[in-house]
Amino acid sequence: MELIELFKEKTIELEKKIKNLHRVQKIIETKISLTEKAICMDASQITLELQEEEQLFLSESILNSSDAEFLKSTSDFIDFCNENEFYTGFPIGTMISKENIIEGNHDDYSFLYTKVMEKHPASTFYSKPKGLYVVAYHKGSYKNISETYERILQFMESENLNLKSFAYEEYILDEVAVKGYENYLTQIMVEVE
Repeated sequence: MELIELFKEKTIELEKKIKNLHRVQKIIETKISLTEKAICMDASQITLELQEEEQLFLSESILNSSDAEFLKSTSDFIDFCNENEFYTGFPIGTMISKENIIEGNHDDYSFLYTKVMEKHPASTFYSKPKGLYVVAYHKGSYKNISETYERILQFMESENLNLKSFAYEEYILDEVAVKGYENYLTQIMVEVE
């Protein structure tokens, strides 16, 4: 019967809409949680934290990218994440290699990433290792983030810690949450041993 087929099609259509609304709800809840946490954060504090393993979806390598290539890669990465429903409200992050941190190349990223809750069978994922991380916050424009990295390296030296592999940067407060670059808040997590 045509009526039964129509109802079946409408049921499938409704299930897709409900699934999408649940995803949007999760994105909003994550954004609220991250923003509330960031507002209470002491941006001057540097801590040593044990962090759990996290699953990340990575971009292709963006090492040695020009500004234009970086912007294109970021746009393509965000589009891909949205199309494949990887975006769950966590910020798009960047990974900086140990070598670039040591050399002071704080804008030469290795990869873009986003945290994911579920792996997608057709994509490659990276496990951010469980372990010790130096966690610091950079408030303001990215232009002076090198100052925050200097503070991190001084902290590591005072605590007798060594860089392990990558630093992970996440914009906790960005243009969506606050007005003006001076109010941006970037979380920096440096894996140490």
